[in-house]
Formats: sequence, C-alpha cells, structure tokens
Amino acid sequence: MEKLVESPKLNVPEEFKETVNLPYDQLVSLLEQNVYNSVLYGVPFRLADKYAHETKQYVFNDPRRLVGAMSEAFMKKLENGHTTWYRLTDQVENISGKKIIINKGSLQEEVTRILSQSSDLYVEQKHLFDWYETKEGKTIPRLDTHVFYNTLEMLNDVRLNGRKVFDFEDYEGRLMLRHVPSYWSELQIAQRIVTILTDKPFLKTPVETVKKKARQLKADQEQANAIGAVFSDKVSIITGGPGTGKSHTIETLVALLLEENLEYRIKICAPTGNAAQDLQRRLERSTSPVVREYFNDNENKCRTIHSLLKMKPSSAIGMCRTPYSYKKEPLEADVVIVDEMSMVDIYLCRSLLWAMPNHAHVVLVGDSNQLDSVGPGKVLYDLTHGLKRLQTVDEIPIVPKWTNLNQIHRTDKGSRLPFLFQTLLVDDPNDRWNLFQTELIKCVETGDVTYIQEENIDDILNKTVKAYMESGNDTLLLSPRHEGKLGRVLLNETIQKMIMKDTGLLKDTMIIQSRTDYQNGIFNGERGQIIALDKNYITADFGYNRIIALEDKQAEKDWMVGYAITVHKAQGIEANTVILPIWSHNKTKIWNQILLYTAMTRTKKHLILIGNDEAIEKSVKSKGSRRITRLPLFYRTQSKKIVPR
Repeated sequence: MEKLVESPKLNVPEEFKETVNLPYDQLVSLLEQNVYNSVLYGVPFRLADKYAHETKQYVFNDPRRLVGAMSEAFMKKLENGHTTWYRLTDQVENISGKKIIINKGSLQEEVTRILSQSSDLYVEQKHLFDWYETKEGKTIPRLDTHVFYNTLEMLNDVRLNGRKVFDFEDYEGRLMLRHVPSYWSELQIAQRIVTILTDKPFLKTPVETVKKKARQLKADQEQANAIGAVFSDKVSIITGGPGTGKSHTIETLVALLLEENLEYRIKICAPTGNAAQDLQRRLERSTSPVVREYFNDNENKCRTIHSLLKMKPSSAIGMCRTPYSYKKEPLEADVVIVDEMSMVDIYLCRSLLWAMPNHAHVVLVGDSNQLDSVGPGKVLYDLTHGLKRLQTVDEIPIVPKWTNLNQIHRTDKGSRLPFLFQTLLVDDPNDRWNLFQTELIKCVETGDVTYIQEENIDDILNKTVKAYMESGNDTLLLSPRHEGKLGRVLLNETIQKMIMKDTGLLKDTMIIQSRTDYQNGIFNGERGQIIALDKNYITADFGYNRIIALEDKQAEKDWMVGYAITVHKAQGIEANTVILPIWSHNKTKIWNQILLYTAMTRTKKHLILIGNDEAIEKSVKSKGSRRITRLPLFYRTQSKKIVPR
C-alpha cells in the first residue's frame, strides 16, 4: 500500500486512515468530493458525520448525508449475510387517531437509528423525524416517509469505482432495494445451475450399475444413491452431518468416474486449505491404486476454490474475479466436486459456476444444517431446504438432485458424538431437548463429552480458560460473540496474558484470518501462528507452505488473536477437542440450535461443555434464524424460462 504523505490542504483524521485501505491521495479526494461516500469503503457513518459537522461542509438534511446513512444501514445488513431487505418501512395503523407502529424491523427504522446517534452533532435534524407510538405506548421517531423515499430514489445514483451499488425499483408489484453485486450474483448462480442442469449428461455407466458397484466399494445405500445421482443428473447435491460418510462418498465417486474413463478431468476443491488438504490426504491413501495415482499428479490435486480459479480481488468490495469464463475461457474440467459447500458465499459460488463449462457435471457437498457462510447468502441451504420449501407452494420444473445422508457410521472407538449432534436437528424444541439430554448423558458416560457445571458467569469464564490451558494443542475454544464476558476478545486477552504476560500480535501468537486474502490464498477464518517480528513487518505461518509477511498496520486489520474464535469463523475447521462455554443472560439470545450444531460438529474426538442445564436447555430449544435471500425465487423464475432438452 502507498505510504501516507500528509496533504497541506486537508487534515485527514487518523481514524479514517485506520479504517480505509486506500492510498492517501484517493482518501483525500474521497473526503473532498463527498465524505459520506467513505461509508462504502467501510468507514462508520458516525466518523463521516463527525468530520462533516466539524468541517461545516454539510447541513443536517444534506441529501448526501441521508444517502450515507441509508448506505450504512444496508451495508450492515449485508455484513450480517442478508442479500435483500424486504421490509422498507414499518407497518403502521391509525388507531383512535394515533399512528401506531404494528411491525418494526424496517430499513426506515435502522436509518432513523443511525441518524439519531448523531443528534449531538446535528441538533436540527429533529425536523427530519415524524413521531409514532408502539403497541406498548412508547413514542419513537422515524425518518419522514417522504424524505425516506426520496433518499431511496437517490441510492440509484450511488457509484463505487464507477459501478452502481444499489438498485431501488418496483419488482413484481413490490418495492425492492437491492445491493447490485449481491443481486447479480444470486441471479447468475440460478442461471448457471439451470443451464448446466439442462445440458445433456455425458457419463455413460447406467445408474443401477453405478449403485451396485458403489455398494461393492462399501458405500451404504444412501451413499450409493448419491453417487448414482451424479451419473444421471448434471448438478447434484450431497449433504449430511458428521459421521455420515461424505468424504467416503467422494472417494467412491471418484473411483467409479475413473473406472469409466481415466481421461476425465476431475477437479476437487474446497473453500479452505484445511478442507482441501484433508480430502487430498484421504485420496492419496485410497484403497484404489487408480485413485492414488490420479491424485498424486500435481495437476489433479485437491485445491482451494481460489487456487483452482486463480482468483484475484475485484474493485467491487467483497467480490473477486477469475480469468475463467464459460463463455470465453472455461475451466478445463469434466466433473467439479466442491466440498464444505456451506462455507461458500454468493460471490465465490457465482465465480465458480461462471467458470464451469456447460458440459461439466457439478457435485456440491456439505452440511446444510450448519451456519451460513461468513460472506453474504446461504447458497447450500437455499439450493436444498429453500428449493424444497418453495416446491410445496409452486412447482419448479427442474432442480438439482439432492441426497441427504442420514446413516451414521460409528468411529473405531464407537463415539456417540454424531448421535448427539443429530438430536439438534429435530424440529420440535421440546423433543429436541429431551433427545439431547438423553444422548448427552450417554456421551458423558462414554467420555465423549466432559460436562463442567457452573452457574455464575465468572466461574464459567475461569473454568473455560482453565480447560483451554489444560487441553492439548489441537483444541478449539468457541464463542458465539466477539464482545462481553465470555466473548472472543476477553477470552483471548485472558488466555494470552496467561501464556505471554501480554496481549496483541506477538511472536508465537495463534491468529485467525479476518478476511479472504486472494493474493496470498488465505480464506477468511483460517488459522495460523506468528513466527517472526521484524521492524515494521509481522510474519505468520498458515500451513501448506503459506508463510505471509505483512506490514504491522495491515496485519492488525487482517489478523485477530485466535486462541478463542467465533463459531462463524470456525466453519471448516476441526479439532480433536472443542470447548464451549454455554451461558444465558436475561432474555437475550446467546446460543441457539444452529450455533450449537455448528460449534459441536467442529470436534473430532472430545467435547467440553461448561455451563448449566438451564442455559443449555435455552440454547437447544432456541431456533436459530436464517438470512433473507432471494436465490430460491430467482431459481424458480429461471427454471421456468428454460425447457429441458
């Protein structure tokens, strides 16, 4: 990055330099033209607003200011994984001459909140608000509806690097606000899957023959059905929890593909280096000499998606680009198998499908019951549960073949952990809790789970740190939160002080990657360790020959201390031991069913729970919420446009 050299004509606040990864001259230009555009580069609205007020270049109702607040509102929604916002305004009813808000959670509410936080800077902005009552009788403000819709219209003019960011329009009789990169990613995912699906399969072995051969290779009936679907359908999806044999299914599938034709170009990829290397090691140890020979060839090795596609960052924030395109330069592949698909967001999935030739067979493998990807969207969930749910109300002409593996194959030591995980997938909360309790007792008896019961949050914290310090190297400590008593930050500070007597990015510190680094091939959420500090550089080892040196300021942006990490960041990571502090606080939701399932399934051997029955019961019974996306709707529309050949 270009070194910052101060400009005599503009005093750029230090906070801006810390939050925006831009050359100094571009940052100066940004502030001179429209400080509120900095929100699109990650600057908090409050900082932009403070600067605008201090420089006296803007008034409280400046359209640029209102657009900046609305931009932040939508970008925050996007950061939480949603790709669209259906509820633009609150639902209001006139009751006894009063305007009563019946239903909240709108964009209008969030914009009002963002603007209200700056009331000390722009006292006059009270003129922007109308006042309503809630059902509980509380009086609350909302941005004037006329001003709100005018601002929505102005969002259509927002540009980032010359490209449109937002799109506000009437879609099928409904007012919609879209984030353009997300909209096109979901739409093109749908288009590519439908196009590939309707291209004629080229695999020749009859499905029943494939299933029979798969059974001979020790696949169970569900796994054999999943493998058969790959030969009959151009796009197939294989899901299942831990212990259901997804990796064995991939290994068997590859063996049968190579049996049909040794010349097939089979590409296996995953979002993270860990996942790709785990599959690579398995295939190199395959009982089939043909499989071992094929994947020992460097050209055929399992790779990260980024490596396979030669990804580079795009000028559009959060997105990426690849030289491959099915139109001009398709990926040289006949069968593409993607593992850990639940971690793949809409941008990465779009790039992958855009690269694939239409003739290729595509196989998506993962656990659709896990948390959604760190990036926006919920691709695997939408293509399985989402399409299945939509089909109950409207026929979809053609869909990917989905096989869910349910049969659990015990480990050599007869671990009961997969059975404990499976109880978390039961729909009814009371049944879910009863089954979880029963299985937890069995797991404690067999030694698969250590349950340390504590009531007080301070005691839970102390026991959690103690358990981590006493565990082996291959241990994950997971929290659902960043902040708070048992959040990631405090846990890391406490543990690092015990290990190193200090905190921060020090030598030998365990770290976690906080964003996808396309240049160095490190996926958001991968773990590493700092191995050297030299002048203004920090060097870390992420394994698999990835030793990265960054300037200290960049390292502070890209790397977080990683003894304790959030459940979201832990997707795709496994460890022999997983430690989970389980607590509750008044009526606030902390853990829920999806968080617990994702966290618990990170363990390969041993689970340590620290908490109490009441907190665990609340967590197990609490239904986790899913993101608001539109991929299933786009898919239905696209499938109806194309008549299968």
